[in-house]
Amino acid sequence: MSFAAMLSSQQSQQLAERKRIEAENLMGFMIGDFADKLRSVKRMDLLEGISEQALAYVEAAQEEDTGWFGTTAQEPSFELRFQHALSLQAMAEVRFYRNDTDTAKQLYEQADERLGALLREQPNNFALLIAAGANAFWLGDIALRDYNFVLADAQFNRYLRYSEKMLELSPSNPDALLELSYATNSIGSVAFRQQDFDKALSFFESSLDYKLKLLENSVSPIIAATAVADTYSWIASTQMHKGRISEALLTFAKAESILTNSLSTYPGNAEIIETLSLIKINAAKNSQFINGPSTSAAQLNDAKNLLGQILGQDPDNSSWQSYYKHVKALLDYYNSLTSISTLNSISTEAEIMIDELLSDNTRLSSKIYAAHSYQERNEWRTSRNLLTQLNIKHSIKDDINKNINTEASNVRVLENYVKYQIAYIRQLLHDNEENINIVQKECEILFSLSKTVINQSKHPLFLQAHVFAGYCLNKADAVATQRRQLTRMNVPLPHYFTTINKELINDNTTQL
Repeated sequence: MSFAAMLSSQQSQQLAERKRIEAENLMGFMIGDFADKLRSVKRMDLLEGISEQALAYVEAAQEEDTGWFGTTAQEPSFELRFQHALSLQAMAEVRFYRNDTDTAKQLYEQADERLGALLREQPNNFALLIAAGANAFWLGDIALRDYNFVLADAQFNRYLRYSEKMLELSPSNPDALLELSYATNSIGSVAFRQQDFDKALSFFESSLDYKLKLLENSVSPIIAATAVADTYSWIASTQMHKGRISEALLTFAKAESILTNSLSTYPGNAEIIETLSLIKINAAKNSQFINGPSTSAAQLNDAKNLLGQILGQDPDNSSWQSYYKHVKALLDYYNSLTSISTLNSISTEAEIMIDELLSDNTRLSSKIYAAHSYQERNEWRTSRNLLTQLNIKHSIKDDINKNINTEASNVRVLENYVKYQIAYIRQLLHDNEENINIVQKECEILFSLSKTVINQSKHPLFLQAHVFAGYCLNKADAVATQRRQLTRMNVPLPHYFTTINKELINDNTTQL
């Protein structure tokens, strides 16, 4: 080969290498910093297109690097393999928010395998530890949604180890502290669902300490504000289960205040709006016990308006669609209670239609609240049909019977079971008032079901359910302790208690 040819070949190789590096840098930006910006504003529609392009690029580039038909070529670069894992991770996140959890899990598992291999090469790579921690979180979150608490706890603890390693490598790094706060909060969420409220509160308070430090000196004020508010919400929910209602409502108010101030600085930010709307929903469901339904309805109207804003940004976001339906179902319920408490007829049209309730993307809890709402509106035929459909689709009655004597049941699932069983009993009392044996059988189920949780939880919902079942069974003495607890918390008995005992009025002033 001539010198000129050799020089030309070298220049071509250098040009190709420079273009490869430029392309990798561009892909790194797209799947890294730019993707993070899209995540912060919840633009899954844009993230989907970018992640697909990035994945196609890194797969094609690795085929070139490894050669064709057995030819020898250099191993793909570390950066290229890292980008491959990040592309899979981004695709998984999009599938998760498109309500395709199975595909999301498969993609996260593929990313996890690649990230693990990279960590064996560079165990102290900070960016790699962030990615591996995020992947462990999402796998844990999917396991948690499937009620696999053992796997969820294992994944969240793996996330914690990655975060602790990051803090060890860079003690003053805010990203390390943020990831540590997320991991701690995640472990607390597993304990919460398992009714270990003391452990949950301990982890949530540790997480809050980390996040408050970030909020004071944060270069990412949106992330810090939403993180602090989210943990305040977890703490408030835990306080509710410990019977500290007034304290819980003040904690919810702290969370709302932080996000309202943040939203005034960053109007339209989807991360802030989503978190604020969810906190308002939680606050509404809990404030009803002492503040009444009108306060809850006002908070839910705020949440509905907020969710409407971000659905305008991404109408295909299945999580936001589900939250929006949930708010509408809750609004129907609290509006119906408001009408009863003010002795006015229910004149407002229903927020959510029956066909929406029966769609796949509607939460079970939304459907159960809707059944109660129809009962409050005296639409008993509709509530009967809805309860029947729920039992057929979700096998609720079978699940309830399986969980009657299970001490470690998921507290969120128990909330659904208890509310369903109360609605079911009310329906029977309306339809078959003369057949006391059928009603008593279902009250026995509610009594046993609520008994499994009241030793751990002092949440008013469970206490009310246990008292309701006790009076239904003429076991007033057996539920006297729970009635006194409600009295001390200033929680009145719901109006429908009079359907089982005419002497029970809508207050808790009776001396027990």
